[in-house]
Amino acid sequence: MMAGNFRNDLFFRLNVLNLPLLSLRERPDDIPLLAEHFFKRFIREHNKNAMELPQEMKRLICEYSWPGNIRELKNIMERIVLTAIEGEIHLPTVRLMVEELQAGPKQQAGSGNDELIQGTFRDIKRKIIRRVLQEEDWNKSQTARRLGIDRMTVDRFAELESDD
Repeated sequence: MMAGNFRNDLFFRLNVLNLPLLSLRERPDDIPLLAEHFFKRFIREHNKNAMELPQEMKRLICEYSWPGNIRELKNIMERIVLTAIEGEIHLPTVRLMVEELQAGPKQQAGSGNDELIQGTFRDIKRKIIRRVLQEEDWNKSQTARRLGIDRMTVDRFAELESDD
């Protein structure tokens, strides 16, 4: 058999039922239902505390076009569950995830996000705080507000940075 060819007899043996499905972007009413399903599934699978999907997060998810269809939605829901801390979803982190999705794989590779998500969760958190501090001209109060964290967390980070 030559590369790229598929045996006709095998195709007809496997092609018992052919179901054409609309893409996720063509059925936007399904997005929140599927998101909720995956969200609850991953909470169980990862033994996380019970939590609810915030309305803001549902809105963000519904605004995205989902070119990767259900697999992409499933993956982002798992990432959201995995990054939740003590049953709390950090909306700025979700916004960053959706922005990353919207940037697309080609732009992500050159944007420095690959380096941002390398290392432990603690390393990633430090990198995000550092990046936002730089974007906010090292204004700690503004950084804390933008990230939805308290100013003390930003102060602790700044102390750690000065020790390095």
